[in-house]
Amino acid sequence: MEHTKETVCTPAAVRFSVVLPTYNRAFCICNAIDSLLAQSYGEFELVLVDDGSTDGTEQLVAKTYARELAAGHIRYYRQENAGVCAARNKGLSLAQNDWIVYLDSDNRLEKDFLAAYRDAIAAHPDYSIFYSQMKRDTGAVIGQELDYRVLVCCNLIDLGNFVHHKSLCKKYGVFDTHLKRLVDWDLLLRYTRFEKAFFINKVLLQYADGTFARITNTESLEEAALTVRKKLHTVFHPFSELTERRNFIEVFFDTDSGFSENEKALFASFPVIIKPRAELKALRIDPSACPCIVTAVQLTADGEPLSYQTNAWKRDGDTLYFDTADPQLFVALPDSAVQSFTFDMQVFPLDEQTAQDIQATYATASSQASVIAEQTARLQQHTATITQQAATLQQRDATIEELNDTIQQQAVAIEDLTAAARDYQRYLQTQLLAVESAVQQKQQEIAALYESRSWRLTKPLRDLRRLTQQLRHGRKLMHVTQFYTGGGYKPVITSPYRSAMSASPFLHSAQACGEVA
Repeated sequence: MEHTKETVCTPAAVRFSVVLPTYNRAFCICNAIDSLLAQSYGEFELVLVDDGSTDGTEQLVAKTYARELAAGHIRYYRQENAGVCAARNKGLSLAQNDWIVYLDSDNRLEKDFLAAYRDAIAAHPDYSIFYSQMKRDTGAVIGQELDYRVLVCCNLIDLGNFVHHKSLCKKYGVFDTHLKRLVDWDLLLRYTRFEKAFFINKVLLQYADGTFARITNTESLEEAALTVRKKLHTVFHPFSELTERRNFIEVFFDTDSGFSENEKALFASFPVIIKPRAELKALRIDPSACPCIVTAVQLTADGEPLSYQTNAWKRDGDTLYFDTADPQLFVALPDSAVQSFTFDMQVFPLDEQTAQDIQATYATASSQASVIAEQTARLQQHTATITQQAATLQQRDATIEELNDTIQQQAVAIEDLTAAARDYQRYLQTQLLAVESAVQQKQQEIAALYESRSWRLTKPLRDLRRLTQQLRHGRKLMHVTQFYTGGGYKPVITSPYRSAMSASPFLHSAQACGEVA
């Protein structure tokens, strides 16, 4: 830079020259000028270059801003129609202050536009370029940290946000009058190639998205981009690899109205750091412009991990497989205040054939996995059946074991009963032998008794019967009874005449034998 620290060391030393080219914009130019005159910081001049307007712009400005024109606060210059580049170059040549601001006739500056740039310039004297964010009529906010690798692919900065030191005009040249479109992109590429640019993370410009004709929209956009890139190869070679790059990173912002191409940021590589915006609800990250494999995904808000969804056709842990040329990761943002979002991942782009081969391989693997899953299910079913049968067998074994225990117990009981029966049998045999012995003994006693006493009993009994008959005939009552004694039955005669009969020889003989009581 050619400017010194002393010229920008204090805010009061910062003065701006605002260059405003116009062509037939009488219907809107006052809005732009009024937004400048309403600035909270007043150290500026407006250099208004009329590129041959035929709609009364000159008369309108002269009438509306006569006091500012008289005071030199607005400097009006009219020229024959030569195009926007010539108009801006004329304004640069007329600028008297060190810092250049570009204002289009259909845009409006926020009230603190100049004050914010003044403060940034004073705080960062080693920078020669400053830029900020803008808001479109649609509500989309545009503006991000500058990445030159992305800038060479597409324009990220509107000229209305671009403020630079006047010395850069001499160092890198002014607007290319051979271009009719993308003239601002051409200037930005040249100025930011070697100069440091400071980003002011604030909306300071209101951008009009009208359909009216512009100075710069009368040429094909594709032809203009081709011309700029060819020029870039010539002036700043070798940049062919950068300018031909198309696989950059896109981050889309949702401020409660969905994602759109009008509100996004572009980056050349990860990690990506995003500053929060007002009313920001969600972010969408497009890591590539072709099919790819994404690994090591890390999405954080102030170091805290964020959850996300994706349109990947396969997700394996932290590895994502995209078969589409528009891979996307959707991030819902927390409600709490966040200082910054950091997104990091490794992206491996795939050509279409490789992506198809991977998908075919995965389809085959998925089919095989399905077969394996079916076989596994059958095996599990068979295993379950075997397990159930094994449980049944175990239950049967347990029942058999219980029966065996019962049989053993019964066998022991039978053995005990058998032993008791044998003991009882032996007891009965002993008793039987004892009875037989007693019977034999009694038989012997009876036989012996018979042998010893039978002759005594025979005749007395005959005599007794005879006596009984006699007594009956003699009407004498006499009872003959028998009772059993231990030695057998004995006749007993009871009668009132017992005393008379006691002298009978028969009774005497019976008593002598112990048979008559």
